[in-house]
Amino acid sequence: MKSIRHLLFLVLAVFLFVPFSANAQQSKEVMLAGYKLHPKVGTTGSGFFTLELNGDTLQVHGDFSNLMSSYTGAYIMAGKIGSNANALYSLEVTTNDQQTSGKLKASDNTFVLNEAQKDLLKEGNLYFLVSSSEHQNGELAAPIPPMGN
Repeated sequence: MKSIRHLLFLVLAVFLFVPFSANAQQSKEVMLAGYKLHPKVGTTGSGFFTLELNGDTLQVHGDFSNLMSSYTGAYIMAGKIGSNANALYSLEVTTNDQQTSGKLKASDNTFVLNEAQKDLLKEGNLYFLVSSSEHQNGELAAPIPPMGN
């Protein structure tokens, strides 16, 4: 009986003294591939990016490898894959010596979203794009799943 009271007290203390946020952190992982582009791109390249949303702050980290030619850029695009989308953010990437693989650190890829950008994220209207010298319009892509409240 005494242990039940202690347990109830502990649960009550947690609810009273631990702050809870309505904007809880969300995390999603996406796989980048050439077949996700429209039209599809035949490539040996692939990648995984992780997104973390905490309130209005979005962080991206991950890596890609085996591009068919030298890396030229990585972006968060506004729109749907295959549409005339605009680059919303340019991602900071550290590449290997051959420029065919790269890593993204969250500390270099942290973005504060405005209301319009949060709406795009909530509606699933963003995607990742990695381009190379052989595929300037994109060699790898992945839709960003809807996130946010």
